[in-house]
Amino acid sequence: LHQTSSTMAFSGAIRRTAQRLNKVEWSSPVFKGDNELSSMVSGFRAWTAQADAMAEKYAAAPGPIDFASAKKSVRDVALVESLEKMYSSSSPPALTYEWSK
Repeated sequence: LHQTSSTMAFSGAIRRTAQRLNKVEWSSPVFKGDNELSSMVSGFRAWTAQADAMAEKYAAAPGPIDFASAKKSVRDVALVESLEKMYSSSSPPALTYEWSK
């Protein structure tokens, strides 16, 4: 896969931010003294965990679709066949999002 320079720069920025966040002492009394701050920190940590899980899940390109097994398990085989025909004849460009500088 081809990565643009802005995509690689974004990946580098994410890595640097993650390294900085690893150095934060999340169990510090500073984060526990205020209930609102504690709630925000917990929410942030949950969000970063979810983002990490999604980044890992979607890091690789998706595998091929197994239309043969779908035809065996779906009642409307014609529907699967039309989806297979559309899938094999279509090649949309990959969507790439770039951060503005």
